[in-house]
Amino acid sequence: MDHPQDESDDHNAIASTYPAVKQLDLGRRRLKLGKHINTSANEYLPVLSADASVLYFSAMDRTGFFDFKIDFVKAKSAGGEDIFFSEWKDGVWMDARPLESLNTNAHEVLTQVLPNGDFIVTANYPEKLGPVGKGNSFETTDLFKITRAPSRDVKIQHFPEPVNSIFNEADGWMGSDESFILFVSDRPGHVGEYQRKGWIWNNSLWGNTDVYVALKEGDSWGVPKNLGTNVNTPFAERTPWLSGDGLTLYLSSSGYIEGKEDLDVYAFKRTNKNNWDRWEGPYLVMDVSTKHDDWGYKESADGLGYVASAVPKGFMPTQRGVGGDAGFRETNFRSGYEIFGQQVAALEQEYVTHIYVLGSAADPVFTLPDLFFEFDAADIKPSFLPVLDRMLDQIKENPGRLIEIHGFTDDVGSDAYNRELSKRRAATVVEYFRSQGVDNEMQAVGRGKESPVVDNQNVSQKHKNRRVVIYIRG
Repeated sequence: MDHPQDESDDHNAIASTYPAVKQLDLGRRRLKLGKHINTSANEYLPVLSADASVLYFSAMDRTGFFDFKIDFVKAKSAGGEDIFFSEWKDGVWMDARPLESLNTNAHEVLTQVLPNGDFIVTANYPEKLGPVGKGNSFETTDLFKITRAPSRDVKIQHFPEPVNSIFNEADGWMGSDESFILFVSDRPGHVGEYQRKGWIWNNSLWGNTDVYVALKEGDSWGVPKNLGTNVNTPFAERTPWLSGDGLTLYLSSSGYIEGKEDLDVYAFKRTNKNNWDRWEGPYLVMDVSTKHDDWGYKESADGLGYVASAVPKGFMPTQRGVGGDAGFRETNFRSGYEIFGQQVAALEQEYVTHIYVLGSAADPVFTLPDLFFEFDAADIKPSFLPVLDRMLDQIKENPGRLIEIHGFTDDVGSDAYNRELSKRRAATVVEYFRSQGVDNEMQAVGRGKESPVVDNQNVSQKHKNRRVVIYIRG
């Protein structure tokens, strides 16, 4: 199921009832990523590498979809929450693979890739401070930093006290200079009563967690500071993320609107990036939030937003507990294999969580360069059909959207010929998508030499103007 058109209207009504909640609309269209990322399992916490060439995400019991499958009975370092990665190639995301060097048969999620390539993860590795042991009903999660050597070997570093505690810590996000770390915790000192993560409360399993910040003091960490009652509530605050300029804090919460049970995405603003006390907000981010859980929101350097959202399956599974939700508490019960530790996500059996990308409707979703086509012709080279199929997968995951396919050329040749060639190339893509079962409304547009992306006087680069771009509207 996709993001219904009336969900923003729903939030408009709620926000107007509680005027303390302001509204923020970033004006972006929302698209579900294809099956190279999203499967019938739960995928969440999207994180991009610094150069946006790799998309990392976490997933619960994800076996794979296309040319890759995990057998959890045989793979003892997989199952539960694992970390996956997908590489950007030819304008699309490749089939995701597990990050085997970090995954175990406990729970691991990744929340940040630092500029130097190191990771921040939440996990149940043996170094954690809370109770350990199979079947322990008071298991917790801790924060870890993963240092990756040039050889791709990894070193797992446990954040010491007072960042970690015997309670749950999760959702770490460090400053680019590593001078601070934001995270959530249910440790004493939070706003409201203690409500344990993983047990049913407020009709969810999120519990009561608050956002904290710890500042680096020399080679050690200062005592974490609760961000206070303007940011934190007696309910769940999760996945803090700070904009690049340090002035806007995004997080997910179920606490700012009376009667809310699901997580929505909110923004807070400040004028001094060194002041952790004065935040203006909350602003409900309208085009990111839906009627169900929305969490893990982040933006990439090119301005795209990424978020995980829950959608109803449309039925109630009869085999309770397999996905981690036994109805009243989270469980590690699995058929045929065992999982240990406390999980990070709070998932419900009747929902599935997928990853979405948010961008301007004015920007193309895919770009096909000139080399996709035979010279001076509209025929698609057979070697590039698999790339089109990966694009096709994402289009099929977003039914009902208008698909516009625009062809462009450089300035060589007459305007009439260039416009006709560019339209034929766009029409060829439409015909291929239609032959593969796409029933969206599609339009082929020939733009000729319009809107060059580089100066046509640049002979070595003007080939970039010869392209076909695909827009997904609505």
